[in-house]
Amino acid sequence: MDALFEEASRLCNAKVRGDTVPDGMVPVLERYGTVILDGGCAGALETRIGRKLDDDLWTAEGLVTGEVEGVHRDYVESGADVVITASYQASYEGFEKKGYTKEDATKFLEKSVVLARASGAKIVAASSGPYAAMLADGSEYNPQYKTAEHLPSLISFHEARLDALLSQSPDYIAFETIPCAVEVAAIVALLQKKPYPPAWVSVPLSSDATLVSGESLSHLATLIAKHDLNHQIKAVGINCTHPKHATPAIRILVSSLAPSPQPRHLICHPHSRKQWDP
Repeated sequence: MDALFEEASRLCNAKVRGDTVPDGMVPVLERYGTVILDGGCAGALETRIGRKLDDDLWTAEGLVTGEVEGVHRDYVESGADVVITASYQASYEGFEKKGYTKEDATKFLEKSVVLARASGAKIVAASSGPYAAMLADGSEYNPQYKTAEHLPSLISFHEARLDALLSQSPDYIAFETIPCAVEVAAIVALLQKKPYPPAWVSVPLSSDATLVSGESLSHLATLIAKHDLNHQIKAVGINCTHPKHATPAIRILVSSLAPSPQPRHLICHPHSRKQWDP
């Protein structure tokens, strides 16, 4: 796992920049003690539109129709501090498969931030789901790309989407359901290139201490802290994980991140106990 992070850093020419990135969560934490994230987008969107999302675009379908805006508003009205954009499964490759142009895809990615901002949320986090989400085959829970040879394509995949998402100035970047160490390494290295907005990285687990890829959560957290040279990653956590793993996993993260001189928030966004059904 160490070698993956070293190679990703080399590919991105990662180095200390000497700048700092403001953390929009701090004022909310100082006032309330916790930050409340919104809930799952898919289920809420399905309820709103009255049918199942069975398209490869998944929640990104709500960007095409604009219907996801109501989901964001509902969550804010229910007390959410953070609204996460519906761009988790939105990618240039995914939109191209559905017949859209690159220009269309860029507009939809930008629109995801605009719609989330319209909700009035304190914090808008631009979702950047894993490469697996673009495949639309459930690879988030059984990733087949776990070696260093995939690093260049993973870096390019995330960088292209970030350019579009960040044109609308989200407060945070949410790298969600990142299933394996090689993709986390690509993200950490990419964020060292320039002053991106603050980010969080959350991973899905198969046990209290293990990613769905079989890799160690503790070791991964240690490497994130080590290679995040510019403290771009303000929070680390779990998502799309059974609630029974949440407390043990958070304890592992607290212990693993403690030696780092830079404090990081903890993200806990478990699922509703439902299993993905292919």
